[in-house]
Amino acid sequence: MSKKKKLTIYDLARVPSTPVENNSGYQTRKEFLEQEARERIAAENSAERRRTAPLREVEQELREAAREASARIAMYWRIPIEEIQMNPVSITRVDIAGDYESGPRDEPAENAAWKEFQENLKSSGCTLSDAGLLRLSHYLSSLNYHRGISLTSVRNFATALERLVSLDVFQPGELTGYTSETPEPAPAAPAPKRHDPLEEIENLNLDSRDGNAKAKQIATNDFFGREFAHVVDQWEGWLETTFQYSLTEAARKAAGKWWERNPTLNPLRGEAWTALRLNLVKQGVMPASCKTREEILNETIEASSETDTYNFRRNLRQQIRELAN
Repeated sequence: MSKKKKLTIYDLARVPSTPVENNSGYQTRKEFLEQEARERIAAENSAERRRTAPLREVEQELREAAREASARIAMYWRIPIEEIQMNPVSITRVDIAGDYESGPRDEPAENAAWKEFQENLKSSGCTLSDAGLLRLSHYLSSLNYHRGISLTSVRNFATALERLVSLDVFQPGELTGYTSETPEPAPAAPAPKRHDPLEEIENLNLDSRDGNAKAKQIATNDFFGREFAHVVDQWEGWLETTFQYSLTEAARKAAGKWWERNPTLNPLRGEAWTALRLNLVKQGVMPASCKTREEILNETIEASSETDTYNFRRNLRQQIRELAN
């Protein structure tokens, strides 16, 4: 029988490991932070949807109105060219779509621009029949009548042609070989990567003392930052309700500097915000009306050198009764 070999530290890598499952019924730190992050993101998305709901409704109404207007305009410009030629320009509907240059009438310049435009179409392999040219020219006349666009601009002609193509008004054979001159939109810039404290924690070695301490610090800072913003909102609302005072930019800056000078105070405790408010009032950044009656009474007592006199005690009792009422 062979003697059993004694394991050494060099054999640890070959020893099979059994994964440890969490059967305690309680969440691990990682599970808790992941759940908290999911809930925070869901709440933020829900709040953003509620905030932008009116804007989305207006945008939807505008899109519907634009589609209906385009449908009515397309209906007119699809009719036979013979009918369009018989109608006065004043009965055409105004088409507000498109960005055009404006300018006065100049017949020689208009003829030169029209000729250049046709040459550009020919060089690009596009052909407009006589009926197609008439349809486009009547549409341009309508734009000039209603919107005052310039008829000496080759770019205006190209924009008008693209609009009619989008409305699908040309009859078979009126337009062939057309390609849009609109450049393809540039790719959108990638959105800045959002800092994810969970991702940073996952990359730490939680089995080491330093890694564990760093993970606790990250989790605490993430929680503290979100709670601090929430408390600031509550404080501003309280100032508005209690003193009918809205924070000015100067007060915000002074408050930020005060917190920098008092790093040991806890922003999640009410007495710290009371100290901040009284300090800003003392600096003159906030008005004196941002003090409660109790605070004014305490300051009166502290500032008085005659606290033992009869008149002072009588006035003090009177002020206390007024506060109680």
